[in-house]
Amino acid sequence: MPRGGYRPGAGQGCAMKADDTVLDRWGLIADHLGVSEMTAMRYRKRGLPVTYDPAGHPITTRAKLDLWRFGQPRTAFFEIPKRGGGRA
Repeated sequence: MPRGGYRPGAGQGCAMKADDTVLDRWGLIADHLGVSEMTAMRYRKRGLPVTYDPAGHPITTRAKLDLWRFGQPRTAFFEIPKRGGGRA
């Protein structure tokens, strides 16, 4: 499995954004958040958007984590603001 988690539809001509990457282990979730695995597990009490598969593994997406942590998708932080209609 490639680093970064499971990507449903990968290799099938399905266009997906990087934010739709499914993270299915605490290590991947912790890496994305920049914290330890134990801290990521503690974040569940603070509302971390994680669900569990039937085997009990955590599942979430990068987009859900970014929305929880930053209040908006991470890509919004990297957009260059447009200089709008300057007045003469």
